[in-house]
Amino acid sequence: MFYELRPVGNRIKLASSGFDNNFLKPFSFIGFDSGTSALTTALIAVRRSKPTINNPKVLVPAYTCPDIVSACLYAKVTPVLVDFESNLPFMDLDNLCSKISDDCIAIIAINFMGIPERINAIRSAINTDHITIIEDSAQGFPINRPVEYWSGDLIIVSFGRGKPVNLMGGGALFFDKKRLNSDLLSEVLNFEIKRPKFYIRHALLYRTKAILFNLLSRPIFYFIVSRLPFLNLGTTAYHPLAKIGPLPNFIEKVIEHNYKNNYKDSSHFREIRERYDELFGQLEETIISLPIKTKLPGNFPLLRYPILILDKKLKQTIYQKLIDLGLGASLMYQTILPEVKDIEELMFETIEDYPNAKALADGLITLPMHQDIKLKHIKRMEKIILTTLATSN
Repeated sequence: MFYELRPVGNRIKLASSGFDNNFLKPFSFIGFDSGTSALTTALIAVRRSKPTINNPKVLVPAYTCPDIVSACLYAKVTPVLVDFESNLPFMDLDNLCSKISDDCIAIIAINFMGIPERINAIRSAINTDHITIIEDSAQGFPINRPVEYWSGDLIIVSFGRGKPVNLMGGGALFFDKKRLNSDLLSEVLNFEIKRPKFYIRHALLYRTKAILFNLLSRPIFYFIVSRLPFLNLGTTAYHPLAKIGPLPNFIEKVIEHNYKNNYKDSSHFREIRERYDELFGQLEETIISLPIKTKLPGNFPLLRYPILILDKKLKQTIYQKLIDLGLGASLMYQTILPEVKDIEELMFETIEDYPNAKALADGLITLPMHQDIKLKHIKRMEKIILTTLATSN
């Protein structure tokens, strides 16, 4: 079959509508060349706001994107890894609290595929105002009022490929001035980066890349692209951050247009989510639906639909069958941070087993949720999964 759905990512709309941040009030906005740069800036701002701490530490989930480590190293803070709750995409609160020290300046709370971390529960557990909570929302973006979606002190978003608002690059640091103390707010505002001189050829090149991306994301072309070994699509790798750059103005101009285009008909995403929920709700003894288990509200958009299959053989069989029929399944990050190639143990304060994070990495499959997913695709997935379960018993 010369057909394959991409695992994630909406197509790009190039018409510009400007970006005045009104639709995300009360949050202010600073744009960067990537989400990693935005996170790095947040970490640097927090570190500088606490100049008396000589060896600043930041608590980080043990299973997440290696770019988190890149940001920590560039910002000159030490990442301290935290295990997960059993079969949940949340940091274990007891384990997190045990890692709190006088040198801890921040916690990076990861939005997992659109499932926000329990930030209010973290605040209650740590019981201190001296630790900044940075909400990494690279995988989640609000449809409705952002104040009901974002709870962190500083919020990081990404506009890279495969993110909720896909612009093939860029990122942003969002913050509510009323939530920040004066020292931290001052450090954040000092990070306005002067844009380089704009050339029309940059915008034309971006437009060309966007048109090409939209073309190659179609199933017939993605089938070919996904099989080109030199592209390394879907691999988990560590890449050191070289520099922090600004958000190009030709990307900023299309943020709001793409945001509204992606989510103007949220009923489509809700219908797809409901069909997934209906399928996996009847299979919870064998397959764990993370949106169902976390009781994710229906108005919270998912980037991908994550399921957990603890039986490794069953997981691999189902995943391979979904891939063989081009249905857009993905394994995401396939290992915990200490096991990612090129990340040395010296990057972390301590190395432990992190059994729950490891189980999450080993058992996770994500299913597509983008604008091209139809009910017919979910019916095919349902047939494959139910048939495989029936024959495996």
